[in-house]
Amino acid sequence: MESTTMSGHSGVSQSGRAGAHAPADNLAADPPRPPQPPQPTTYWTAVRAMVVTCWPLILGNVLEWYEFSTYGYLVPELRDNFYAGSSVLAWLGFAVTFVGRPLGGAIIGWISDRYGRRRAIMLSLGGMLVATVGQGCLPSALTSPPWLANIGVVLLAVFRLVQGLCSGGEISGVSVSLAEFSAQGCLGMAISLISVGGSLAFFLSSGITALLHVLLTRDQMLLWGWRVPFLLTIIPGLFALQQRARLLETEAFTEAAAHRPPTWGCLHFFSTLRSVLCQHTAATVLGVLGTAGIATLWYVGPIYTADFMVQYCGLPNTTALTIASLAQVGSIVLSPLVGWLTDTIGVGKVTLLGALACALCGLPVYHSILTSDGDTAVVGFVDVVIIFGAVQALAGSTIYLWVLELYDTPIRTTGMGLSYNLAVSYLGGCGPMIADHLAQSTPYAPGALISAMGLVSTLALLYSRHLRKTGRLKCTHIRHLPY
Repeated sequence: MESTTMSGHSGVSQSGRAGAHAPADNLAADPPRPPQPPQPTTYWTAVRAMVVTCWPLILGNVLEWYEFSTYGYLVPELRDNFYAGSSVLAWLGFAVTFVGRPLGGAIIGWISDRYGRRRAIMLSLGGMLVATVGQGCLPSALTSPPWLANIGVVLLAVFRLVQGLCSGGEISGVSVSLAEFSAQGCLGMAISLISVGGSLAFFLSSGITALLHVLLTRDQMLLWGWRVPFLLTIIPGLFALQQRARLLETEAFTEAAAHRPPTWGCLHFFSTLRSVLCQHTAATVLGVLGTAGIATLWYVGPIYTADFMVQYCGLPNTTALTIASLAQVGSIVLSPLVGWLTDTIGVGKVTLLGALACALCGLPVYHSILTSDGDTAVVGFVDVVIIFGAVQALAGSTIYLWVLELYDTPIRTTGMGLSYNLAVSYLGGCGPMIADHLAQSTPYAPGALISAMGLVSTLALLYSRHLRKTGRLKCTHIRHLPY
């Protein structure tokens, strides 16, 4: 069967690229590249060509985030199996993943910048699959003797750390690959598919968990039902790996690698990291702060809010998970529209609107939840579905493109992997743990946290626009207009 082909936005023909010499330190030679069809001439033709070419990336991304989010929706069961009933410890276990994300973003991002996009996304998805299936096989306090259950707790932390390393490299690798494969005119739509895939993954994980709550008794769910969502990833995960293995390298990376002087691998890693941190300091800091709002909304929004509604509003798990699932449906539907809007008016404007929406939505939604009761309770829960879903689509569909545009090709994946994951890890990923702790003092705290981080991102984006206008920061390295 023929290999899947990729057309980049650089306009360099495939035949011209085939003659370029690959760098000597490549891990393996790419397969021969078949002739390419003509470049797309219209917007929707370009979008269709991008989807046909890049669907293995989107499929793997859906699985990656399904695997990652499953833990969050199984907190009630994991709390009793591994954390002696402590909600704070359970969310601390969730946060362990985020310790490894910046490191994974830097290391796997460097592999992408050094050895190729394809190898990096294969590594990230493969590691994620092993860690996810491993979590579904762990001994727990409810099914094993204490000594074995303690081993299970340690292994759970290890697997969560591995997931963090791999997810940190996955999101930057997929984002950069999609941007480099796509025609410039449809970059927004291409990157919005990451948001579609992520929301679909969250919808599947919450939906499957809700279905298990319907089909199984409470005892069955505690004893073995919680394992099912983890183990379901085996077959689709292997299929996604097989499809990614057939992808070719991007033209942008191939051209950059052909002009790169030979450098010993370890030295190249540190020089790339130094370039990101020292020569692109403003871009990296703004990348972190600009991501803070949507990162907090992702994890304190539908994920933590589902657990919050169980603890503080007395909702059954099934109802709370259904509400969280419906919020993801809204994001799935709206994300392509946001992608089109990004291609129409520019990534800078849309990302700024998304950050402002994060700042404005947190407190009002939690106020609606907490002040609704009896016949009006449905109003607060509908707010979660509609408002969180819409803001996720608006802010989450563009943030990947906005961050990766801050960096040039030789350091693009490393730069995005570090700055984006620092925000998602320490500002977003720790959000549920912080929110759960603060909610014990005031139940409005989770909403206030979302709004505060949205304000931080709004200010960072406004400052980046100022630096761009004054020529002190280059905010675009792929598509300069519209912005």
